[in-house]
Amino acid sequence: MSVDPTSSPKTRKPSNQLRLARIFALFFFLGCAGLIPVIRQANRDYRVANIYLQSEAGIIEAIPINSGYRTRPGQRREPSTRPSFVFRFATREGETVTTRGYDAYGGREAPHAEWNLISAGDRVPCWYDPSNPRNAVLSRRFNPHFYWLLALPLGIMVFTGLLLRECLRRAAPPVLKGIQKGRRLAWRLPTVASQRAMTGCLGVAVFLCALLAAAFVLAALDYQVPVYRYRWISRVLGFNMNGWWIVALSAALVGGLFLWAFLVNLRWIVVPEPEVEVNATRLLPGQSTALYLKQAGPLTAESYKVSLICEINGTPGKPPAIQKTIFEKTNFSAGPDREGEAVEFSAEIEIPESAGHTCHSVPMKQTGANAPRNLVAWFIRVERKVSAKTTLQSDFEMLVGPERA
Repeated sequence: MSVDPTSSPKTRKPSNQLRLARIFALFFFLGCAGLIPVIRQANRDYRVANIYLQSEAGIIEAIPINSGYRTRPGQRREPSTRPSFVFRFATREGETVTTRGYDAYGGREAPHAEWNLISAGDRVPCWYDPSNPRNAVLSRRFNPHFYWLLALPLGIMVFTGLLLRECLRRAAPPVLKGIQKGRRLAWRLPTVASQRAMTGCLGVAVFLCALLAAAFVLAALDYQVPVYRYRWISRVLGFNMNGWWIVALSAALVGGLFLWAFLVNLRWIVVPEPEVEVNATRLLPGQSTALYLKQAGPLTAESYKVSLICEINGTPGKPPAIQKTIFEKTNFSAGPDREGEAVEFSAEIEIPESAGHTCHSVPMKQTGANAPRNLVAWFIRVERKVSAKTTLQSDFEMLVGPERA
């Protein structure tokens, strides 16, 4: 009895989500594979520094490894030399071992002045691995700048790992964090974006750039091999110019830009943040709630504006999808933060009937006609124009939609 092949179930094609997940997983594991050479080198550096035993070696022969590059197409080849020596030593157990090498890095970037004085017949210190004496070195030199290679695989792993998580996770119901009991109304809303937060982020960026610049300077100082293409710059400056100095300068310039932005914004962090309270933190389309706002001083602003904002797939500089002005005043002034001198006002805010529900995360796998397809956020936005070019903005998030998504 023959079986009709058309009667068998059709093989399901993998969904777009699954295909993307496989691609991201592949790149994630490639990033993991990129860690292997660095981990092996770190293991050898540790063993050389802490486990290798010292002995005395007799140099049998110097066999340098020559390589090079062309300075320009069709021009001469500039050679570079890596040290490599054949040497013999005795272990603590009395075994005589003959091996070849120089340091834990195969002689790469070894300073010329360090090994150029060694020649056949010399007696020099050496260090060997007690578990495998043929792994021996004549120099315990450590190259800290080698470990900047970790940036590439770790960057790939973090980036593809985040994308892979977005592929596989389901959208979670939005939840507000940091809500407190209100003084006038039921709840005080937390600030999700403000001038102070941005200034703090700029300060953190300045600190990180300073650390990177300092680390790259140490890497540049550690790199002892002269670079042929920078030879004339090295002669003028009086020290070994190499590519690490360029990277350090770039990090310092980026840090300088962040520092300038930090100092420009620093003067505004003393302006008190407004206090926003509501009777309900979650509303359905068409519902309304009472709003109370208190702005302490000292503050003098050209204009003061409070708005109900809806952002869909919000990006910096993109106008909000919905913007309803709740309160606006020009030549605004609030005194010092003492009772009776802060500015307070109350209003009623209403969510439009056609409002989209709040959605903080959209899964790449869409299921059902009502599945979320856009990122939607609702805010009460307070804008204080303190100068012709500076507007201080604070956002207080609210939720729109049912209790469970």
